[in-house]
Amino acid sequence: MLGAAARWFWLRRRAQTWVATRAKILRCDLQAYSTRGGDRYRAAPTYEYVVQGRRYEGKRAFFGDRWWCGSQAEAEREQRDRYAVGTWLTAYYDPRQPGQATLDRQRLTGLIWLLVFGLIFTSFGLTIGLFVTQGSLETCHLSATNLTPPPGSRPWCYQYLGLPQP
Repeated sequence: MLGAAARWFWLRRRAQTWVATRAKILRCDLQAYSTRGGDRYRAAPTYEYVVQGRRYEGKRAFFGDRWWCGSQAEAEREQRDRYAVGTWLTAYYDPRQPGQATLDRQRLTGLIWLLVFGLIFTSFGLTIGLFVTQGSLETCHLSATNLTPPPGSRPWCYQYLGLPQP
């Protein structure tokens, strides 16, 4: 999650230099996601734009849009008001990779949630890892100053440290 958030933040930053062009909304699907708290929805637009005479199709509304979901009413409102079929909007495309584009290069909604959950899960994983390591050190009678298992220690204590068994 943190990797995805970092990539999107980096792309979002790069997108500030992307070239603006006109884009036409071809369709906008309402995508539903089931969660424990009920169904969540998002408006998923598909748009076309032209760069140097070549037609491209884009699906990214903003960076992190696939991680943002709201109520059905919010998604329907966005689908109706912002991404109505035939609407012309500004799209921003990467001049080095014209097939990569976004409709909004400022919005952070999905990225913030991805970052928050990524930090929570990473912290949780690190905490568990520290407890497991601490428990293993205590079980093998090791400390920061003594990393040699005493005689009679369990075989996995030696394996854990990469030491040969006596």
